[in-house]
Amino acid sequence: TLKNSKNRSHVIMMSGIDNSETVRAAYDAGADDYIRKPFLNFEILSKIEMVSKNLEYSRNIQKLLSHQKKMTDSILKLTSIINQNTKITEKGNLFSTIFQVTGFIHCDYTCVIISGRENEKVEQKLLNNDFKYVEIEKLKKVMRVFNEKLVIFQNVKLKNKNSQIIHCYVRKIFFNEELSGYLVIQNQQEFSVHVFDLITLYMDFVNLKGTDIVTDILLKDELRKERDEIEKVRTLQVALLPDFHEVDKFDVASTFIPMEQLSGDFFDGFYISDCVYQIVVCDVSGHGIASSYVGSSIRGIVRSSDYKNSNAAEIVTYLNAQMFQSFEGVYYFSTLVLCQLNVKTGKVVIVSAGHPPCFYYDASKDEYKEINSTGPLVGLIENAQYEQVEIEMCNEDVLLIYTDGISEAMHPETGALYGEENILKSLTQECRSNSMEIVHSVIGNAYEYTGYASFEDDVTLLCMKRNS
Repeated sequence: TLKNSKNRSHVIMMSGIDNSETVRAAYDAGADDYIRKPFLNFEILSKIEMVSKNLEYSRNIQKLLSHQKKMTDSILKLTSIINQNTKITEKGNLFSTIFQVTGFIHCDYTCVIISGRENEKVEQKLLNNDFKYVEIEKLKKVMRVFNEKLVIFQNVKLKNKNSQIIHCYVRKIFFNEELSGYLVIQNQQEFSVHVFDLITLYMDFVNLKGTDIVTDILLKDELRKERDEIEKVRTLQVALLPDFHEVDKFDVASTFIPMEQLSGDFFDGFYISDCVYQIVVCDVSGHGIASSYVGSSIRGIVRSSDYKNSNAAEIVTYLNAQMFQSFEGVYYFSTLVLCQLNVKTGKVVIVSAGHPPCFYYDASKDEYKEINSTGPLVGLIENAQYEQVEIEMCNEDVLLIYTDGISEAMHPETGALYGEENILKSLTQECRSNSMEIVHSVIGNAYEYTGYASFEDDVTLLCMKRNS
């Protein structure tokens, strides 16, 4: 009778009776094998040896299954720890999570050494309060892993102060591929292989997470620098906005609401002669840095144009040719209104390049007119030609120019656009007010329409009113 690891007997029955009823009764009684007399010694020994091998195989399989289950449970716990710590953003906090791993694999003593430029930071935990661990100073003297570059880990047996044999395992900790510390674990019992495997897996996670943390820090630093530079450009962009107080006999007010830090919208104003003040309102396609750059280019071209020998339409025609040549293939276009005010006579010359309609209020007639586009978008058609419209603004007359960031503001529930009709309605309600009050009315009503949400495009609004 032989017994396996679960204490089950393996029975070989020997008998001189060989009739079928007896053999059947033996197997029914629990026999695993039946040998009839006369028998041979080598046959019995062979059967016993085979049974012994089968029992050994069974024991090994059971051990493997038990080990596999233990490893599976450990990997699941390790995976859970990794998932918990994926959002960590600091090196010190990440290193502290190593204790979570050594805790569930039951190390008597764990020490994490964080290497620094000036000194070392040491964190340690004792799972077994009665355990007498080997001092770190002694480990550093006898273990090569602390001093040799190519040695990544080391497992040794050393005596503690009580002369007990302690199993010590030291592994280098890498953070973003750089040596950043050491993991020291100690045990009274010898470490199993799966403990080293689990620690190796977690050290790989720490290294990869370190790369992620360093990359994130560098990215945030670059973004901060970029924001600082953008803020400087924005400051310059705002500083270039004109002072309309210098416009004689006209009350001019404006608002400028960029969707992002830099805007594709811009407006400019300056005297091109002693009595003619020119205002330009421009909306470059898109918004942000690229649109702001294109807008700055347009501003530069307009300011450097030959005003002595060209009228308003010719200025815009020249601008279009320059823009088409400079930005061909990059698909940046712009709508634009160029408006020249004669502050002595009140004559106003307007060129509108694909821009939303301007609204003109004639106070003497109490009438409203739309001044529509007089040519295509700037930079769209190479040889485009533009016409100009002339009006004469008298006392209390109003001219309102805006970009489509206002007219295309959306209702939060229906998605309907604010539209040009509502802009005109706001102007109608406040036409007897000063320019700033008209601007406030248009913008305030647009914000109320959108539920006071942010505009989804750059917004520019400019209002001119003739004074007596």
